[in-house]
Amino acid sequence: HLTEDAPRIVLGAEVRYYPGISRLSGLEQLKIESTNLLLLEMPTSEWTESTVNELLELADRRDLTLVLAHIERYWPYQSKSVWNLLYDHNVLMQTNAGFFLNLGSRHKAFRLLRSGKIQLIGSDCHNMKTRPPRIGKAFEAIHNKFGGDFVCQMDQFGYSLFTKSE
Repeated sequence: HLTEDAPRIVLGAEVRYYPGISRLSGLEQLKIESTNLLLLEMPTSEWTESTVNELLELADRRDLTLVLAHIERYWPYQSKSVWNLLYDHNVLMQTNAGFFLNLGSRHKAFRLLRSGKIQLIGSDCHNMKTRPPRIGKAFEAIHNKFGGDFVCQMDQFGYSLFTKSE
């Protein structure tokens, strides 16, 4: 039994990209419950022009908001112009908590977050041993870097994002 102050839990899925996904009948049924968010996992390779065009097509749909899952995995494979194009089309970017905790990536993670290029942070928890939830530690690191006001602004954005209904 969840307490009154527990986080709201909603159904959702990380949807794997494939060529032609924009034409999938019923794609809107894969959105995160009670939102317009479609969380899309992309290939860990350089994307073709066709792939980028399909992402833009998805981003321009009125019935969903496109979110790219764990961008840190494919950030290095795409050119700056691809990322700028996606931002220009209001594609949201999600990253994993570990991006802020890894000494090799945390500087980039903080820079992207501070510049508004990361809108969502997830735990990527798969189990309690090899992939535990480290979201609390990530927010602690963000708090230490930018302060409590910054974290509160992030929380307010997330709240409005996840309470948006169709």
